[in-house]
Amino acid sequence: MSRCPRFVVLAGLLFTSTSLFIGHMYDILTIQDGYGIPLGHDGDICPKALKPLLMSLVDLTGVHATKFTFCQCDKGPLNKWRQLFQFWSSLPLANYNADNQKSQPTITFRSLHRLTDNVFTGNVPDPYKQFLFVTWIWPLLEAEKWFGRLHGNGMNQLFPCCPKDNLIVYCPACLEQSVNMEPRWEKTPLHLRYISGRAYMPMEKRYQHYLKTVLQLQKENQRISGNVNIQCDHIFVTSCVDLTVGEQFSIVDLAMELNLEAAPFDHGTEPNCVWSYNNICALSPNISDHWHKYHKHFAHIIDKSCWIIPVIHPCLAHLHGETAEYGWAIFNGIGPSVLQMSPGHQIDTLIIHYGDWNWRKLVGYVQQAIKDFTNARKLYVDKCDHFVGLCELYETKVLQWTTMDHSPHLDPRSKHTMLSVYSHNNNKAPTLKGLVD
Repeated sequence: MSRCPRFVVLAGLLFTSTSLFIGHMYDILTIQDGYGIPLGHDGDICPKALKPLLMSLVDLTGVHATKFTFCQCDKGPLNKWRQLFQFWSSLPLANYNADNQKSQPTITFRSLHRLTDNVFTGNVPDPYKQFLFVTWIWPLLEAEKWFGRLHGNGMNQLFPCCPKDNLIVYCPACLEQSVNMEPRWEKTPLHLRYISGRAYMPMEKRYQHYLKTVLQLQKENQRISGNVNIQCDHIFVTSCVDLTVGEQFSIVDLAMELNLEAAPFDHGTEPNCVWSYNNICALSPNISDHWHKYHKHFAHIIDKSCWIIPVIHPCLAHLHGETAEYGWAIFNGIGPSVLQMSPGHQIDTLIIHYGDWNWRKLVGYVQQAIKDFTNARKLYVDKCDHFVGLCELYETKVLQWTTMDHSPHLDPRSKHTMLSVYSHNNNKAPTLKGLVD
C-alpha cells in the first residue's frame, strides 16, 4: 500500500487509548484492518463514516502513516477540514514557533525521520512542504484568535481609532485616544507630554509605490539590506520598514509615518512628539520640506516635533540613551535566516518576532513598572542630594553661567561641527599616556 499522503495532519499525541498503546513503533492500520482514528462524534465512529483515509500524521514522536474516518453527518465542502482542525493540536507548531522566536529552531524533519525509523529513513513520508505551508498560515490563525478578529466587527467598534482589523500588540503605557487617556488630556502641561506611534510594516503595494515616488530612492538598488523600526519609549516595536541598501532617511520617514497613523488623534489635538535617533542631526534639517511633499497628512506634527540624540538628551526622552538598541540583540539573530527567504515570507517572519517581543514585554510590564518606580524613588533621593551638593559647590559660578550664550554656532575651524556651551570638550580629557605618567 502506498504511504504517500493525500492530506497532512500536524498534531500532538491525541490518539485514542488503542493508538497510545502503539506508540511510534507500529502504525495503527497494522493492528486492525479497516480501522481509522474517528473524527467527530466526540471520539465515536460516525454511523455514516466512509472507508478510512490513509494520511501522514506528524507528531513530536515522529511521522506516522495512519488512517482516519470522517463524520459524514455534514455534507458541506469544508466538512473534512473542520474535523481536522478540531482534532488538530498545536503542540508541534507551538514548539516550533517558540524555538523559532528565540532564533533556535530545534524541530527538524530530519530528526523526526530518525525518530520514526532510524534505519530506513528513506521510507518515511516527507511532508516538509506541507509543514512549511502550515507554518505560514498558523501564525495568522493564532493572531486572529488572540486579537478577537474571528468574532465579527466587535474589536473595530471597541477601538475605532486603531486601523481596521489590525493585529498589532500595543504598548499599554503609550497614549491612545479613547483607550487610556482621560477627557481634556490636551490640557496636560507641555513638559509632561510625549508620544510614540504603534504599527508594524507597510503593505507591499504601498511600499513599492513609495520607492517609486520618492526621488532619493529611485536611483537605489531595490535589494533589501535590513530593517529600520520605530519603538516607543517603553521599547515596544511600533512600525518597521525594509531598507534598500543603506539606512536612507526617506525610508526612516515612512516608518515614522506608519508610527503616527497606527493610532491617530483628532486633527489639532495631537500631543507633541519627541523623536530620538542617533543620526538625528542629519535627519532633521530637511525633514519638514520632505514631509510637506511626501507625507502631507502628518507634516504639521513634524513641524512641532522635538528632535534629540539619545546619548546626549536622555532626560527629555524619558529613557536611557541606548535603550532602543536592546531589541536588536534578539532580532539580529534571525537576520541570516530571513535574508534567504522570499519577500513575503521574510515580512511574515519579522512580524511574528516583533509581535512576540511586544507580547513578552506586555505580560511583564506590571512587574517592570513596579521595579522602575521603586528604583526611581531611591534615585530621586540620591540625585536630589547630589544636585544640592553641586549647587553649594558652584554657587559663585551660577550667575556667570546664566549670562553665557546658549545658542549653537558653527565651529570656525572644521566648518562641519556645531558648538555650544553644552558641547563636550574632548581636548580636556587626559590621554592614556597622560594617565600613566
